Amino acid sequence: MKKFLCSLMIISFGVNTFAQSVGINATGAAPNTNSMLDISSTTKGLLIPRMTTAERTAMTLGISDEGMTVYDTTTDCYWLWDGTQWVRFTTKNEKDAWELDGNSGTTPGTNFIGTTDAKDVVFKTAGVERMRIEGDNLLTENVLVGIGITTPLQPLHVAGDIVVGGGATGYDGNTEFIKIVGQASDWVIGVKNNGSAVNNDFFISNTDDTPDAIFNIEQGDKQIGIGLTSPESRLQINSNSGENALRVQVNNNTKLWVLSNGGTVLGTYSTVAPTDGLYVSGNTGIGTSSPDDKLDVIGNGQISGYLRVGNPAIPSGFTSSMITLYTHSFASGGGGFTQLNVCDAAGDGHTWNFVLSGTDLGYDFWDNLGHQNVANLYTPWIWVPNGATGFTFEGSYSCDLENGWDGVYMEYTTDGTTWTKINTADFSVGAYNNSVEGSNSACTGNNPQAAWTGTHSGRFRGSLSLSNTWVRFRFVGMEDGANSTGAGFKLYGFSAYAQVTASAGGSFAAGNIYAEKNVYAGSNVLMGDIAEYFPLEGSAEEGDLIELIPGKKDIYRKSAKAYSPYLVGVYSTAPTVTLNNPNSGVPVGLQGRVPVKVTGKIEAGDYLTSSDIPGVAMKADKPGFVIGKALESFEGKEGKILCLIQPAWYNPATNNSPLSANTFVLPAQHKNIRIEDASIQKQSKVFLSMLQNYKGKYWIAEKGNGYFVIEFSDTQSQDLNFDYLVYNAKYKSSEKEEGHTYISKTEEDIMKKAHKNVVPDNYQPVPELTRTTPPPTPEKTHYAYVYTNEKGLECTWKPKETEETKNQTQNIEQRKENSFDPDYEKTED
Repeated sequence: MKKFLCSLMIISFGVNTFAQSVGINATGAAPNTNSMLDISSTTKGLLIPRMTTAERTAMTLGISDEGMTVYDTTTDCYWLWDGTQWVRFTTKNEKDAWELDGNSGTTPGTNFIGTTDAKDVVFKTAGVERMRIEGDNLLTENVLVGIGITTPLQPLHVAGDIVVGGGATGYDGNTEFIKIVGQASDWVIGVKNNGSAVNNDFFISNTDDTPDAIFNIEQGDKQIGIGLTSPESRLQINSNSGENALRVQVNNNTKLWVLSNGGTVLGTYSTVAPTDGLYVSGNTGIGTSSPDDKLDVIGNGQISGYLRVGNPAIPSGFTSSMITLYTHSFASGGGGFTQLNVCDAAGDGHTWNFVLSGTDLGYDFWDNLGHQNVANLYTPWIWVPNGATGFTFEGSYSCDLENGWDGVYMEYTTDGTTWTKINTADFSVGAYNNSVEGSNSACTGNNPQAAWTGTHSGRFRGSLSLSNTWVRFRFVGMEDGANSTGAGFKLYGFSAYAQVTASAGGSFAAGNIYAEKNVYAGSNVLMGDIAEYFPLEGSAEEGDLIELIPGKKDIYRKSAKAYSPYLVGVYSTAPTVTLNNPNSGVPVGLQGRVPVKVTGKIEAGDYLTSSDIPGVAMKADKPGFVIGKALESFEGKEGKILCLIQPAWYNPATNNSPLSANTFVLPAQHKNIRIEDASIQKQSKVFLSMLQNYKGKYWIAEKGNGYFVIEFSDTQSQDLNFDYLVYNAKYKSSEKEEGHTYISKTEEDIMKKAHKNVVPDNYQPVPELTRTTPPPTPEKTHYAYVYTNEKGLECTWKPKETEETKNQTQNIEQRKENSFDPDYEKTED
């Protein structure tokens, strides 16, 4: 058979062999000398080995087989072995090959550039890889495409710059953008051609190719907007209602946060900030990088509004503040008080007795025979006006009772039947000082109660929540069953007040400083004063006395003569606090300690007035106006000493000028007070000395035998303590001491009589209680009333508008008394 096949081949083809070349053809032409085998035919072709892909890949080939070629019937193409792998180099159809000048008639999905196995596709230029499409994770992950990198880590990984757009011819208003497709919405990063090279805005949007309010950068102004399309600043952020606008963190710790309420937080993380305000957790320095406090300013500062220190109360205006409902000191009668002896254990009539002096105070006495007693002292019925927002009661007393056994306490009623004890917590001043055994209301046993007991004296004040009602108080005195060793309990007086109008809309005012507690100025010096700038006529030096020029309005000079009634202060050397405009004159010390020029012999504590030497002070040794008190001694012609500024009228006591003095208190929110003092006569002169800083005006509005009334221009938020001195006082008996005359007190004699259960001479018993039920509700419930057995219903206060005209007239007269005319009775300190 082999021989037969060989013969056929020889017969069918002409084989021409020339040297190293072999030619196969039908013409007998010589082979090409440059080829080992030259096959030519115009009617037949060449068939090389044909096999399937499985057969091809099953062959074991090596580097020595390089160049082997087969036709793969599975893929319909030729494959060439390159020494390490099969390489496909042609296809069955011409259109399956991708030409350098392009293909036509392709079918998307069928015709493609790439691999059909899990191999990378690599693109190179100049032999250097420029782009790679990985093919080893087709089934499990996204295809990774790398440009400029051989190991892409993301679906598209570009190691270098990317340019998008640039194909527009002119500024056509169109947009070049990159679109990122998401599950729920698409995002666009783009540039808008707005008509010129300076208006190509950059934006990030989720509305396809249209800029919206997410993120925008305007090219012309180079302004960035987040949350808006047309920013007006370098960076402008706008958030929707309820959204926080900005948050900046350092090492995951928030350092800056702009919240939805407009507040800003700086420093430590906090979700709370004042609305439209700023919260700073650490210290803030202005002009310093190492602030010591929450706000440390090195340099000048200016505040156009007000400054609050601490948490001061809001200033409030009152149409009618605290009003006096009832006040009485027993100097002019019983004031409507009544009494009731509740029980007497022995039944021998030895009970507590309440008696009253026509010229002194109310007392209650009791026996000391050693059996139980209970007695009550009642106030009148007091009407608390409708709309009252506060109710206060107060009084003063002295107590000398057997400590822990006998005592006095208070109760109140609004219906005459139910009595409620005023407990220790109801007092703001002078609460009960101990517990006592006392007696029950039947005098059959003890009744332990907190009460006033022992030996002491003082004043009390308390408050209750009352409005639009009658109220009555009673002082309950009780004695236990043991022998008493005390002397008695004396009630000096009793008052009741109501606040009838709330705040009238007060507020903090610009230009003011409000402090919750103290204000320290110049606290690094050992002395200081409060000074105001006064316009000065002529020359003056530090330490000169300054006085008002008579007949001129608000023009001042240094003092011109001795005992000047026009003294206002001292030219301050180093004021701690200054008031008024510094350009308006010189600083005149009005309060505090200040060096003052002096002449003559002066002892520390002497009062100083003006001398005949202009601007120089001397010791005051006769009645007249003084500027203050010497804090140092001096003996010489002229010099300077430290003076405590206390402008006042000084009246040295003499043997033929009787004096009376006392200390009193103006309750908070009051503008007037009536003081009943038996030593005062109509022709007496009364001098006031404030013990606290009161910046308003005050004057004696009324004066008569046994009393005087003080009016104040402004109310105080706290009690105002003051002394008063009565010149040409009335007295019953006197005792001499160092050339001075004092009012003799008969309290000791009275108490001695009380021990004997004897009512002192010239004292009248307090009337017995008759009416126990409250009076009918008054017609005008917003007025204040008092009901007594003697006088019935009396109105004690009316709303301000009904007395306005009367008050204006009184104020005119009162201002006259405040003038500098020395012929007027001086009432100011």
